[in-house]
Amino acid sequence: MPRSLALAAALAAVLAFTPAAARAADLPIDTVLVRHATPAGLRAALVAWADERSATDPEASGEALYWAGESWFRSDVRDSAILVWERAWARRRGGAEGDALIEARLARRASDDLERARTLILARIEQAKVVSEVDLAYAYGRLAWWHVLAGHPDSAAVLFARHERRLLVPDYPMEWTWRWRIARAEAANDNRMEALQRLVPIAARSN
Repeated sequence: MPRSLALAAALAAVLAFTPAAARAADLPIDTVLVRHATPAGLRAALVAWADERSATDPEASGEALYWAGESWFRSDVRDSAILVWERAWARRRGGAEGDALIEARLARRASDDLERARTLILARIEQAKVVSEVDLAYAYGRLAWWHVLAGHPDSAAVLFARHERRLLVPDYPMEWTWRWRIARAEAANDNRMEALQRLVPIAARSN
């Protein structure tokens, strides 16, 4: 048998007896994301993929956990999404899971959610200072929204006024969410006409 064919045969034999789990460990995350037909299967695969890399590649592991959280969130299993995003944040402290966690906790508002959200927001503010002005504005915008929910609308108004220009960039993510939140802050401050004026384009857009 020619040497090249012998080497190929030996390689095929090794691969044939490689445990499936070991081969799975070599899969790129993009392959994991497209391989599974059901959300439950995808989530299980992402968590397993993340756990295999928790010590050797925390960045990739955190990314996988972030996407698992996204899947749970889109399936309206919010508590599980929050739990897995907390794991992702602990593993790599990425902006994606940090912001997702903040929004989910501010929306749920159970037990210590507001306190935990504030801690995350302050951490994201420090991160965003070296990322971009828009990221920083979004972090401060979330702090302003936290103040509305915590019953401090006057502090919220100050922060929203300071960062409104970057929050309301047309066609940017969350533009209309920020418009609604700023209107809510105005209403909480008893600025009813200002709140109404801000709500008019939101109502027009929903028709």
